[in-house]
Amino acid sequence: MWDELRIGDLVAWRRGPADASTAIIVLHGGPGLSDYTEPLADLVSAQLPDAQVARYQQRGVVPPSLDGPVTVEQHIEDLTVVASACAAERVVLLGHSWGGHLALHAIAASPGSYVAAIAVDPLGGVGDGGLSKMRTALRARCTDEAQTKLADIAARRERESANDVLALEELEILWPSYFADPNAAPAMPQLAFGAARAAETWASISENMRDKTLEHRLVDVATPTLFLVGGRSPIPNDASTRTADLMSHSVVRCHPDAGHFPWIEDPAWTVDEIAGFLHATSTDASNIAS
Repeated sequence: MWDELRIGDLVAWRRGPADASTAIIVLHGGPGLSDYTEPLADLVSAQLPDAQVARYQQRGVVPPSLDGPVTVEQHIEDLTVVASACAAERVVLLGHSWGGHLALHAIAASPGSYVAAIAVDPLGGVGDGGLSKMRTALRARCTDEAQTKLADIAARRERESANDVLALEELEILWPSYFADPNAAPAMPQLAFGAARAAETWASISENMRDKTLEHRLVDVATPTLFLVGGRSPIPNDASTRTADLMSHSVVRCHPDAGHFPWIEDPAWTVDEIAGFLHATSTDASNIAS
């Protein structure tokens, strides 16, 4: 059962002991998407019942306020507020895709605030993070019919401003391409999309990439970090390995037969890797994992 929390103008959900000494904050991808991480958070909570597990809707999609900036820096600030509201001695970040990239920014900006980070098939921190190769791979995996639909959406986008409906149509077409076997992909969950605000966040992500923010900062980060990657993900695996190579306390685990959503394709592997990593870190994991 998830308890809803209002934290300023953010909406979060929490389960597990409210007085737990360790909180695991789950960060969804996107940016600009509604939160889709409840199944992953459920798995983690079941595996680590003594931990508090929290997730929240990132700024840019209602119900949070749509006012103010949606830069990487603002997302880091929002995460800090959520972490503070958890009131735990130790906070672990667990981010997927863009959420994993955000987790890297958070530990780079405030390395003493988080005891560990787990990035699940993230956008990397070196170069463009694998973004251009991901976009190429997603489209290459599409059927001819899907390619035609994508071309139609691209033409419509040139005639229209940022459009949430078009963005969701495109995502639904691309959705199977995120999986190791597109023909076996599950249906896309119901999602909301804030296209205009997502574009603002992407602009900030790109600016940080041009400035090599993570490349410069991660070399000084000692936060234990786990990269969980899918060997058949559209994001190239070296996006994670090149990022991990910058860091002094990082490990990469690859599922050769998973795509971008390993907890959907192999939930047991995913939660076992997460629990094993927390056992191995200096987060006093004996209190949070069994």
